[in-house]
Amino acid sequence: GGTNAHVIVEEYHQQELASEPEDSNIFYIFPLSAKSIKSLDLYKQAFSVYLKNEQKKKIENIAYTLQQKRDQFNVRQFVVSSSLDDLV
Repeated sequence: GGTNAHVIVEEYHQQELASEPEDSNIFYIFPLSAKSIKSLDLYKQAFSVYLKNEQKKKIENIAYTLQQKRDQFNVRQFVVSSSLDDLV
């Protein structure tokens, strides 16, 4: 004997989240780090391009990811901003 399993899979439809207006009184810290000054400069350029192309992202999610989910290296800088437009 054997065991048979059946699964019905439906197509995923991503729901658009209602964009909330950014509160200009809340500031977020964006830590940036790399192994060298040259690498940090390249990282900042790439980060700026990413932000210009991803205006639908939430500023608090980007700040959280940079603070909690990225490795920290010896060469560091940070940016404080209250909006994605100012951050770019």
